[in-house]
Amino acid sequence: MNSDREQAFREAKAFLDAYYQKDFTRQGVEIWTACGTVEQCVGCIKEFIDAGVDHVAIRPIGEDLKAQFRIYLEQILPALNAVHNLSS
Repeated sequence: MNSDREQAFREAKAFLDAYYQKDFTRQGVEIWTACGTVEQCVGCIKEFIDAGVDHVAIRPIGEDLKAQFRIYLEQILPALNAVHNLSS
């Protein structure tokens, strides 16, 4: 997560390229990750939930993993819960 979507994309791509020893395309990064602002990440995850996914694996990536996980717990998860409660 990053307020700068392009920076989030670059961090995600660098992680995926190094971890999987492959040169990921932009489309590949976007398929494998929810990256960008909190709102963009929530929207991406919501698309999977709306499609019927009932389990999501969270794997923070980037330079500060603790900060990424904190953002997930404090901002993304509550936002997903709010969206889910509104649509139920």
